[in-house]
Amino acid sequence: MRKLTRFLIGGAVLFFGFLITDNMEFLMMSIICTGGITLVGYVPLAYVIGLAFDELLFKHIIKTDEATQPAKIISINESTAPLTNNQVALVNYIKEARANGMGDGQISGVLKDNGWSEDDIKTALGCTQTQS
Repeated sequence: MRKLTRFLIGGAVLFFGFLITDNMEFLMMSIICTGGITLVGYVPLAYVIGLAFDELLFKHIIKTDEATQPAKIISINESTAPLTNNQVALVNYIKEARANGMGDGQISGVLKDNGWSEDDIKTALGCTQTQS
């Protein structure tokens, strides 16, 4: 599936490149006049262009980091369960607050004032302590 995606992206870039530069006639005539033999060159070229776009866009520009990975929490029985997006945000907030010098009591008070439940706060505080 990934190869097909790369080919389609490269083909689209190649097609629109010929279209924008007013060389569409050249593309069509080279395919028609050679009975499609020039596709032997255009197809790999489209794949290489798609590969370059894939590498640039999806691996370097759109980076994944710890914030986008699902956090795990260790429960009493040592099994792991993925956190919801809200819980991940809560854990990230606690880590950031600790990095800025806030204590757990302060953090807990701020979170309670903003509507977080006692259980959610305790769970997130425990999660951040086990991950450190």
